[in-house]
Amino acid sequence: MKSHQLTAPLSEQSLLAMEAGDCFTLTGLAFTCRPLAYDRLLNSEDGERVSKRLLDLQANVLFHCGPLVKKEGSEWRMLGMVPMPSWLAGEERISKAIQTLGLRVVIGKGTLYGLRELLKSARCIHAVCAGNFSDYALKVKKVIEGDWLDLGLPEALWAFEVEEFGPFIVETDAKGNSLYKAVDEVFKSEAESILKELGIKLD
Repeated sequence: MKSHQLTAPLSEQSLLAMEAGDCFTLTGLAFTCRPLAYDRLLNSEDGERVSKRLLDLQANVLFHCGPLVKKEGSEWRMLGMVPMPSWLAGEERISKAIQTLGLRVVIGKGTLYGLRELLKSARCIHAVCAGNFSDYALKVKKVIEGDWLDLGLPEALWAFEVEEFGPFIVETDAKGNSLYKAVDEVFKSEAESILKELGIKLD
């Protein structure tokens, strides 16, 4: 396992140097997205406006989380960032977002088994969280903007600037290799061997 310090916007080359199981921190721009924001982002006229702004910002890192934010004067401050299982967003939504926005990193919890080939072809990685929600918030240097606040602050789409944000672990790398799949295969192999030694047969 290697450690990486990434700077966004991320390039294809920087991601190809990473392997499933590596850990990294991120400096640069990122944005949050949850299911309700996905629907507006991908299926509405206003979504086209927000997509264009994200492309202009070169914000190609998406974090599946429900942020806790507070307005102080004219600015917003991040108080906490609670990660969301990526699969809750739906693979179809995530797939469309990767292709529409040219995403390089999708962060959340769990795995995206069904998108390994897409991640490979798009040179995008899926990463999982290895920190806690308050530590992540401390790495947010500036909340740039929030869209669709009518959805509720945790459901809104937030763009923000971070420094040494993380740590995160690469679950699926840009070559399509999955850490969870590898661990699952090792577990099954060792479990079968142990059960055989114990004389236990599974139907």
